[in-house]
Order: sequence, then C-alpha cells, then structure tokens
Amino acid sequence: MSAGQITVTEIEQVDFDVVAITTKPTGRVASSNLAARTAKIKVPAGSVTSQTVVTFTNKLVPKGFVQVCKKAATGDAITGNFSFVVAAGGTRTSVTVAVGACSASIRVPAGQATVTEGPRDTAAVTAIDVAPADRAVSSSVANRTATVKVVAGAATTQTVVTFTNKTVPPPTGTLRVCKVAGPGVSAGQEFTFMVGTATTTAKAGACSAPLTLPVGNVTVKETVPAGFRVSAIAVTGAGSLVSSSLGTATAVVKVAVGATDVNVTNVTVPTGCVRGKGFYKANPDVVRALVTKNGGTLLIGGVALTPAQIATIYGRSSTNFLNEVSQQLITARLNQIAGASATAAVQAGINAAQALVQARGGPLTGTATPTTTVTVGGVTYTASQLVGILSAYNAGTASGAPGPCAS
Repeated sequence: MSAGQITVTEIEQVDFDVVAITTKPTGRVASSNLAARTAKIKVPAGSVTSQTVVTFTNKLVPKGFVQVCKKAATGDAITGNFSFVVAAGGTRTSVTVAVGACSASIRVPAGQATVTEGPRDTAAVTAIDVAPADRAVSSSVANRTATVKVVAGAATTQTVVTFTNKTVPPPTGTLRVCKVAGPGVSAGQEFTFMVGTATTTAKAGACSAPLTLPVGNVTVKETVPAGFRVSAIAVTGAGSLVSSSLGTATAVVKVAVGATDVNVTNVTVPTGCVRGKGFYKANPDVVRALVTKNGGTLLIGGVALTPAQIATIYGRSSTNFLNEVSQQLITARLNQIAGASATAAVQAGINAAQALVQARGGPLTGTATPTTTVTVGGVTYTASQLVGILSAYNAGTASGAPGPCAS
C-alpha cells in the first residue's frame, strides 16, 4: 500500500451504528463521517512496525421503518410533489412524495420520529393520519408536523404517516402607484401606468386605487407624457424594489402580504431657452420676426399688439405697475414663440397675467399696482407675484423650465 491517505468504510450492518472511529497511533484520522461509516486515514511510509490500526466502535441501535404518504382532500384537485423531512434519533432523511402516492420505507432508529411537510404557498394540510393509530404521539396541522412511534422490526411493522392537503388561493398583497410631483409637474396632473396587465392612473401628489395582486414580482411601467421624464422610483411598505430603469420608466416590484406603494417622481424636460426683456427691448428686429411668426400680432391682455406697440410698452416705466406686468408677459410669450417650453406653473402664471392685464384695461391704457389681484382657476395672484413668476421664467431660473440662451 502506498503512503498517503486511504479511505476505510465499514459495510452497514442492520441495527448497528458506528459511534467512534479511532487510530493507533492516535492522530492519524484525517476526517471521519460516523453516519456514513467512513474515515480518511493517514498512512505513513515504513514497515509493518509503523502501521496504522483503525478501530470502528459500534453500538446496537434497533431500527424500524416509517413511510410517508400524500393524498388530496376529498373533492380537491391538488397535484404535484411535496417535500418531507423525517427526523429520528439524530438522523434526518429528506423525501419527496407525489399526491396519491407513498414514499419508500425509510429506516430510522426505533423510538420516536418527527415527520414535517415542507411549505407550499398554494396548499394547506387539512389532516394527518397515523397507522397503526396507537403510534400517534402528537401532530399539528398548522405546523405541518407529526411525531410518531417507530417500533423495531421489518418494513412489515412500519409506521405510516399520511398527510392530506387541499388547494388554497395564493397569498396576495395590495399595491398602489403614487405620483410625486417633481420640478415643473403640477399637483393634480394625471399619469397612466401599467401594473402587470392592469391599467391604473395616479394624479401628481396622490396615489392610485389599491390593486390586489398575488405575492411575487410584478412590473410597473409609466406611460410618460411628452415633455416629462421619470427622475426617481422608490418602494415603501410591505414590498420591495427588485429593479428599476428610469430611462424606460419601469420597475419590477416584489409584492408582499400587506400594502405596498410604488412612488414615481416625474420632472419636466425643458426645451429651448429664454431671454430677458432687456434683450427684446434692445433687439426690435428679433421681436418683429417672432411676431411675424405668430401671425403679425401678439395678443396681450386681450389686445393684439404690433411690434411697434411692443417697443412702446418696453419703453415705459414701472410707476404704473401694469407696465411691468405687461413687459414680463410680452417677454414670456416671445420666449414661447421662440421655442421655449413652460412648466404648468409658469403657464398658469402667464394665463393669470393675461387675465389681470385685460381686467385692468389692457396693456396700452390700463393701470395697476403691485397689490392688484386676479383670480384664475380658483387661485388668487397679486400683480407683484405674477411679475415674480414671469421674471424668473424669463431669466431661466424657474424650476423645471428652460435655462437662459447662450447668446
């Protein structure tokens, strides 16, 4: 025999277990597995005087047999395989049993054995029967487990444990899609989503109606309106975010038992750029070209202004505060005609300014003070507030709106 390591395995004898494997001299057991009755032994080079003596120590452990059976509840169409663990005398045996069938006879130490069925979301244990009946020790349908007596002997004296199952609906949770209004998105603006195969909507600042879904992964995808993009996706509540793609406005969400919210934030995607009133005042040719593009006039406060009238208004002082409102309103409209986008908040300000200028007599002859008010869409603005909204837009500093032009 060559020096090195050898494997020594004891041939199994019924009712005898290996309880120890030792060597003489000591220290020559590299590894051992008592349950498998095997050991790896170090063998040094040399003569018989340096031989290794391997001793297997056994004890009598009477054995018996357990058989596990699976059946469907009366009238139930449940099918498939179920997993079980049989634990007895320090041993654990895993076995798979199909509905309507039984396992092979499982040899275990005599005494008591505990049989436990593995969980399955779509099935519930309704009964556990033991044969012979006097071998039942305890059982728990809720915990899918039974403890039984195992008598020593052949398979003809085995203990049979039968688990009966029924189909149960898969667990569910609820999911809402919540729309977070980022810069440029107006509260109440509605967005559409696909949740799996279902369509739902959510308004900015609010959530959709809850959807009841099976526990597991579902894909949530927003139909992004033109001029917007998704800037963030987060999940709160019982579920969790598996993955997300802001570019495709898509998230895979793990639905759990309980309530889950998918929070999707949108922002506007500004287009074009803006210039202030000083630029247009100093460049009447640009004003003329934009007004021509608009059809020859620019409607401000109900009055169709010509380029010459626009130049006149730009030249007025703000002592009459309506001049300041008109100048910022004209500038905002010229920026829009030039291709600059406007957020919903800015557009609301433009609409309110149009209403205020018209209500106060028009841009050519009307008057106003900074505290003059107008109410549009249920919101009341002062003239000073409107100038603030429009001047920020024209300066390129309004949230979610275009920035200033390079030149």
